[in-house]
Amino acid sequence: MVRRSLTVLLCLAASVTWGCSSSGEGETSPEANGGSAQTPGGGNPTPQTGSGAGSGAEPEAEPEPDPGPVDWSDDGFERVFELAHNRQLIHRYDTGLFIDVGHASALKYVIGRWQGADWMGAASGPDGSQFAWTDGIRGILRFPMTDTSGEWELVARLRGSSNDQRMDFFLNGEQVGSTRSGISSEWQELTLPLPAANLVEGENHVRFHFARTESVAGVTGRTAAAFDWVRIQPVGSQAPEALANGWDVVDEGRVQHPVGGGLHTYITIPDQAHFRARVSYPGAEPLDASVLLVRDGQEAETLWSGEIGSTMTPIDVPVGNPGEVAILDLRAGEAVSEQMVTWADAHIATPSAEASPLGERPKHIVVWLVDTLRVDRFQPYTPEARAETPNFDAFAEQCVNFRRATVQGNSSLPGSGSIFTMAYPAVHGLYSGDRRLPRDVHKLGEPFGDAGWRTALYSSNGYITESRGFAEGFDVYHNLIHEPGRADSEYLWPQLQEWLAAGTGEDSLLYVNTIDPHVPYDPPADILSRYYSGTYSGRINPRGTGELLDQIGDSGLSGNDLEYLLALYDGEVTYNDGYFGELVTWLETNNQLDDTLVVITSDHGEQFFEHGRGGHGSGVWETVVHVPLMFCHPRSLGAGRWIDTEVELIDIGPTIADLAGLSAPDTAQGTSLVPLMMANSPTMNRPGFSYHMNDIRGMRVGRWKYIYRGGDSSELYDLDESHIEQNDRAAEHPIAHRFMRDVISFHLALADQWKKGSWGFPNNQTEEAATFLDQRGW
Repeated sequence: MVRRSLTVLLCLAASVTWGCSSSGEGETSPEANGGSAQTPGGGNPTPQTGSGAGSGAEPEAEPEPDPGPVDWSDDGFERVFELAHNRQLIHRYDTGLFIDVGHASALKYVIGRWQGADWMGAASGPDGSQFAWTDGIRGILRFPMTDTSGEWELVARLRGSSNDQRMDFFLNGEQVGSTRSGISSEWQELTLPLPAANLVEGENHVRFHFARTESVAGVTGRTAAAFDWVRIQPVGSQAPEALANGWDVVDEGRVQHPVGGGLHTYITIPDQAHFRARVSYPGAEPLDASVLLVRDGQEAETLWSGEIGSTMTPIDVPVGNPGEVAILDLRAGEAVSEQMVTWADAHIATPSAEASPLGERPKHIVVWLVDTLRVDRFQPYTPEARAETPNFDAFAEQCVNFRRATVQGNSSLPGSGSIFTMAYPAVHGLYSGDRRLPRDVHKLGEPFGDAGWRTALYSSNGYITESRGFAEGFDVYHNLIHEPGRADSEYLWPQLQEWLAAGTGEDSLLYVNTIDPHVPYDPPADILSRYYSGTYSGRINPRGTGELLDQIGDSGLSGNDLEYLLALYDGEVTYNDGYFGELVTWLETNNQLDDTLVVITSDHGEQFFEHGRGGHGSGVWETVVHVPLMFCHPRSLGAGRWIDTEVELIDIGPTIADLAGLSAPDTAQGTSLVPLMMANSPTMNRPGFSYHMNDIRGMRVGRWKYIYRGGDSSELYDLDESHIEQNDRAAEHPIAHRFMRDVISFHLALADQWKKGSWGFPNNQTEEAATFLDQRGW
């Protein structure tokens, strides 16, 4: 392919023109010939082009026979992260950061192309190459840099939607130049400056803003330009001709990079981790290679270094700092050449231990959902919480409890919608009261009904109705809000008891949505007196707490008013605990407790003005999306275990189906948690996603919480610092920030398609997911 280079002048803010030197095909600029450069992330060695060890001039050695993979199968470790499977997450470096625009790996530089995000879907050329058109007049790329020293430039291979296209170029929101000569409709290379004064260590973004849009054959909508690839590199760098238009990061199942380049993968480190691989390159002379671990605020740690050649060198090294986010940095050589360094069988492993055996399956399942239950006011999860919950406390000792469960919505409709469909709100779309669950998405009760189980749905939440599709798969449905009488648990419990007593021993599923901690907060006086003494004479009427929270909005409550409101809420939690105790007593008295799986959870939490508002339905703060999740059936699961791995409430349906010996519906995006509950080996962290309408997304991985509001509006919170998100730590933790951006990008891009059972997780993908993305592009 003939490469054309476009010489441009750019008008800088100080009215100084900057000239872009261009070089013809096969030529090397004087600056690049033996010159030095730095990659923009992780402190890669200085890449060079020209002669010397590892350069393109070196003859390739006669390849020696590959001795084959090291037998790691019986050494007491198991693989938990495969680099080749996670190739879309890898950041590629040759002369600099190489962004293959249009390939799925570029999704992490466009935040999943969420809501369009200035780019259309990937397009393919006659030669099979993938590229991307701008969606309208501009395109934005976001990329990490941990070293901004020296002089930098951006080189792009692009074409205009028509001849004589013109462009303004912005770096981190400030215009740093404009093209004076037109961009043609043929593929060409454009070199643009990245002034040091405008670069930051951490996240950067560039905006290509064009003069006009055109209609292009085969493209839906109007566009300004198409991009093939972009490099962020030191000024004057020149990639070898064979690499100029890109290179594959995986070849025959092995990750690879050019000599002088490297691979950066942002990961969370599991407990007792080892990195293992076999590395080689085809040169005649030995080449220095290394494996580094780069963490925020720390010097890069060398995990392994040594000389490599044409024979595979095995590597097996421990990786410390469990739970931390880090860059796994693979590199070899200094001078960039077209020779490729191969890292075969590259993976992270942890000590393996035989999983605990799954015991007798339950004959009965009860899901007890406590509406509006906030984790930090629930004693089984927060022992210092004030609300007394003796029944839940005792039962937790018989459960497998998940410390980090995230509900997918911040109110009843999206939260319960995800529980019942086992799918993200991107699939069920139930953000507001004027919609219903899709008929073509299977519901939680259906596998049980199809298998002949006796099933019932009792709800004290007015939104969880048959008309919205929640009752599909259930034989019996009641919603106490829409029936005569009250909906508190003292009125709900007699109906549950009657349904339970009518059973004749057949397998059964009972789903119960209790409402007590939801507004209005109005617990019995004898319970309230435990949390508030004296006579209250303020503005709060217990039966009007719902209307009050709506009226006061961001103005909040303080002093005695807030104290009284919290006492009312805590009283409702204690009140609900009493009727949960009635359920447990009934099951025990009727000899069903040992045969019953009880699941305890909530559809969302509640805010008490930590972020300006009270109630729920606003934001994706931990106070509203971090909920309890407890699975209680000692005969099958064991008892008294706490698991720190993140899970989601879309996993409830697949899990109870698995425990019942049934299959989850094929539309389920969640996955069974049974393997995780039975596992005795360290695992990789998983992400938990939450939604506010179609405007805001939240994600938790380990100690980190990321909130994305679109564009460049995002926040990063350290939950080890505080479980209430108060201080944005993105600037102090750029590696953690980029890790979270990488992960959420793939969720945003594929939220309506991602099925964890087959694709794994956005931060730990399977080969099936990787292959799909290879073929799909954006």
